Amino acid sequence: MSDLRRIENHAEMCVVINHPSTTQGERTFLGWQYDRGSGFYTALWRAIQASDFGNLMNLKKGFPSEVQAWEDYAHTEVWKHKVDRILRDHDNKKNQQKGK
Repeated sequence: MSDLRRIENHAEMCVVINHPSTTQGERTFLGWQYDRGSGFYTALWRAIQASDFGNLMNLKKGFPSEVQAWEDYAHTEVWKHKVDRILRDHDNKKNQQKGK
């Protein structure tokens, strides 16, 4: 499906970060991806990104939410569909509020 919504600006990033279904790992991932993370999480995300399978599994023991967020982003369509759903739901709520 090529028409999935993507995060295009800071406001949309905030919508996704603040959504109740966004996990802590996904929040720190977005912070790192958009250069808003702390030094610790920047180093952690670099390590996750560079890890082979064995090291990734070791990191997952201490940082399960972060590694799951990476796996969803890098290896599946889960992240893309989640972002699409959050942004479309947000747009629908905004449009409903305008109609009132």
